[in-house]
Amino acid sequence: MLQSLRAQSGVAAPAAAPGPRAEVAGVSPGERQAQLARSIADTVTRVLVSDPLHDGNRELRIDFAPEVLPDTSVRIWRSEGHLNVEFISTATVADSGLRAGLPQLAEAIQRQSPLGEAPVISLRLGDSAGQPGDGRSRQQYFADEENGEPT
Repeated sequence: MLQSLRAQSGVAAPAAAPGPRAEVAGVSPGERQAQLARSIADTVTRVLVSDPLHDGNRELRIDFAPEVLPDTSVRIWRSEGHLNVEFISTATVADSGLRAGLPQLAEAIQRQSPLGEAPVISLRLGDSAGQPGDGRSRQQYFADEENGEPT
């Protein structure tokens, strides 16, 4: 997903880091694709990709499977040169670990960015019916662009 957003912004993806590839060495490309499809099917219930011809913007929305992150979705888009990642979830899910993991996600995205750009990671709380809250429960996490520490 992130590589697709990098491609749309004209930024080259970083070179793949050398690492263990034994698990894919003996697997055909067709089988790898089937494994990826199964993994996605087990993780998400819906993936929506906006049409850039419609309004000039690209956006990715993912609704997670209830077994993975109940009542949770994520929006990913680029704005003013920054990668934006917004989670929409319930307070229960946010308090059970999602909120605590956002600074680490920001750091991981920044490490993968070829320019070391800091992403904007936010969490918007809503009720279990998917309705957004009153706006006061929004949190944002920015990775510090100089040393990779969350602010």
